[in-house]
Amino acid sequence: MLTIFLHVRRWGGGKDDKYFARLGKNIISVYETNTFSLLDKKSLKVENVVDFSWSPTDPIISLFVPEMGGGNQPARVSINLWNRYLL
Repeated sequence: MLTIFLHVRRWGGGKDDKYFARLGKNIISVYETNTFSLLDKKSLKVENVVDFSWSPTDPIISLFVPEMGGGNQPARVSINLWNRYLL
């Protein structure tokens, strides 16, 4: 049985911890820690996402989507990078 933990919050975004992210149903919302505002005023929409993790050194998020449809749709791991925040 796959357990989904919604509304998980994780701090990250590099050595300065400039961001935190929240997992919701089919979305990952990234916020800036200094203003607590939603980054770029939009969430990352990912169908069936169940978990994510920050890179320990950069503002990079990896996310996990499990196998679906009885094996017809394979599991996937994706990486999302916010280039403008690396400068």
